[in-house]
Amino acid sequence: MSYPNTFIVVSEDTKAEKGLVPPTKVTLTIVQLQFEMISGVPYTYT
Repeated sequence: MSYPNTFIVVSEDTKAEKGLVPPTKVTLTIVQLQFEMISGVPYTYT
């Protein structure tokens, strides 16, 4: 997905205070692979 020149805001009624690292499993999930890919080089894939 790509949202060029778009600022995405968190909902005002959310209870979340911060993002969480996905739990680790023996076999990496798609979520873990994506997190590792983008966390190492922020703003590269946006």
